[in-house]
Amino acid sequence: MQLVLKDMVFFHVNTNSDVGRKLRDRFSINFTPQFLVTNAAVERVALIIGYSGPEDWILDMNKVIADPITLAQRKIRCEKKPNAWDCIVLGRVADGSGQSIEAVKFWLCL
Repeated sequence: MQLVLKDMVFFHVNTNSDVGRKLRDRFSINFTPQFLVTNAAVERVALIIGYSGPEDWILDMNKVIADPITLAQRKIRCEKKPNAWDCIVLGRVADGSGQSIEAVKFWLCL
């Protein structure tokens, strides 16, 4: 697990605080827990919704770290040549942002 975390910085955000509400609105966080992954330019890379235990979380984070492109880049790649991981990531982000129809479109490409 330490290998996964060595280049990451974690912030706990209270979504009911003033700062937390601003972040919640900026990144369309509708419920918790959610793990938002951004790059150094604060562009969204991935969103992990919920927590089902360390094993699943580490698997997802390893996939994110292995392919740390932005969501915009992922969407372009998915439109050209869909792959399962891009569809899962984009579907999760859409679902976590309350865009259920958009999420289903991505999940149908699996």
